[in-house]
Amino acid sequence: MSSKRKPEAPSAAVAPAPDFETALAELETIVEQLERGELSLEHSLRDFERGVQLARSCQLALREAELKVQQLVEQDGQLRLDGLDPTE
Repeated sequence: MSSKRKPEAPSAAVAPAPDFETALAELETIVEQLERGELSLEHSLRDFERGVQLARSCQLALREAELKVQQLVEQDGQLRLDGLDPTE
């Protein structure tokens, strides 16, 4: 007789994405705590997971801001990035 395990529900609900500055500050705090190495493995894994979520949130916010800047400086159908280096 084989028993199939049901998928486990996530242990914690995903928190809504905070604004960029709040997310970045929380991410910095998490990185500092993880670098100290004083947390339990379970706590470290939980914080690492939250850090990944925050990093993705920050990356998305930065991409959206970049697109908005590009739209704002677009002129006559031509993109003008005055003062911005596209290689950065």
